Amino acid sequence: MKEEVSFDAIEEQVCPVEPITMSPPEFTPMSEEKVQAALKAIRQRSFSERNPHLGKMIKCQVCGRRHRAAPKRTSEKPPFQIIYVTDCEQRFTNVKNGFECFREDSEKGTLVPDLRTAIDPDFQPTIRQIVGAAAFAKKRHNPHPNARQLQLIERTRKVFAEMGFTITEGEQAQKNMEIARKEAKHQLFREARKRRRVIRKRTKLSRRINRGSI
Repeated sequence: MKEEVSFDAIEEQVCPVEPITMSPPEFTPMSEEKVQAALKAIRQRSFSERNPHLGKMIKCQVCGRRHRAAPKRTSEKPPFQIIYVTDCEQRFTNVKNGFECFREDSEKGTLVPDLRTAIDPDFQPTIRQIVGAAAFAKKRHNPHPNARQLQLIERTRKVFAEMGFTITEGEQAQKNMEIARKEAKHQLFREARKRRRVIRKRTKLSRRINRGSI
């Protein structure tokens, strides 16, 4: 059998606890130059950067107007970013002069509210008709070359063939293409300079004729 141990026989061991004193944080005063530099940086910010509580100025795809959106911080899952929401509500009825317009449903043959949009309900709308064309009004990832760039491309291919380069893949082909492009730029520059000289000479001659010097 196990011997019973009385709690009175156990000596209590008391450990002294030192009180923790919290000292207030120390703030080092900033120099006047740093204060003026910070104020100058704040004044140089844009209106939206100086007033982030007003929200971002957006072109609303619901109401079709440009207005500010109310900021709302998401904290459900990272990354914790600020998304902008608006109070505009989309209306699906077409009201003219106080009367609601209806159209005939091709499937059921009944009158249904007419949509306030140019999208045909019998066809699937495009992504631009859903979110608007303004969402895609950005620069091209691969922009189309202009007339001068097309001329340079054509002349580079011609010079590349005239120089007798046959390798079309690999690092050596890139070096050969750089050589051909450089020569093509020089040729185009010389031709443009020659055209300018001809135009300048023709202009001088016409002015002498107008003055009666010839």
